[in-house]
Amino acid sequence: MNFGVFCPCTHEDFAGFIENDWINCFLFDTIIKEWDRREIFDRIKEKNKTFFMGFYSDLFEREPQPIVDVGETADIARSFLKPDWKEKIAQYRELFDSEAGHRFYDAFEGFYIDEPFLCGIRGRDFLTVTRELAENFPGKRIFSCFSVGGVAPDIWTTQGCDELTPESARYLTDVAFDMYHPFDGRYAYITDCMKKRMGAREDYRIWQIPCIMNYRGDKTEKHCLDHLHGLYDLLMKEPPEKRGGLICYAWWVSKNETVQLGNVGFSGLQGRHPGDSDWQTLKSEIERIGRECVSASPAGAAKKENAAILLQ
Repeated sequence: MNFGVFCPCTHEDFAGFIENDWINCFLFDTIIKEWDRREIFDRIKEKNKTFFMGFYSDLFEREPQPIVDVGETADIARSFLKPDWKEKIAQYRELFDSEAGHRFYDAFEGFYIDEPFLCGIRGRDFLTVTRELAENFPGKRIFSCFSVGGVAPDIWTTQGCDELTPESARYLTDVAFDMYHPFDGRYAYITDCMKKRMGAREDYRIWQIPCIMNYRGDKTEKHCLDHLHGLYDLLMKEPPEKRGGLICYAWWVSKNETVQLGNVGFSGLQGRHPGDSDWQTLKSEIERIGRECVSASPAGAAKKENAAILLQ
């Protein structure tokens, strides 16, 4: 099973994530933008860890839009396919077919996109792009984290947000949703709604997105502990083969997110600087649950087996 945190590879803590024993999965914003940091991919491969690459900013362009959050009313801006989107996918193929790409292709899990319908992507464009990715990268995964509006609009949605359907989900292999309100029974309900929207399939994995930030700047450490524990327990109710993992939001958040929503990322909740909160209990639980997830992954199980052999 996988465990990771939302965090850019430029963050001061990122190098430590590659070396630690409680993170085994990474997300990157774009293939083209990040390719100059391919030594990071080599290190991920060496450590038997994996990564997903984002494709939104390479393939889509969006009209200006403030951040839209659950509970707010807004008219979302549209996202459109860039004129050269197919050429960009061909460039992905060229990059991974290069000598450098071959070195870490096994560590490349597949593609990731965040809240596509809340970003104004239409279901038909989502299907078109995911089909193209699946056909060009057979065997690689396609992972999307949806807003609540995309999978459970009766809980919350906003004008212009498309909904996931079995048709638009056809090429998805991994799915999640994000909501950072107090953990309660809605999370199980939204998860069930998301599964129904995948159609009559069982060949996909479920992920959960625990809140490890000070959401809206007015939450407590207990809020995050309840969220982390609740979503971990919810994920563990899935059959083992359907557990994708946990990707925690967020170790770091942008200044724009802090200004508009008040969110404070976990890197600012460790007492490192004057005025920072110091949520050490949450830090310990992130690492403990991360180790449990990593040890349950194939690579983690192999390490345990090798250790047992060495001890005999």
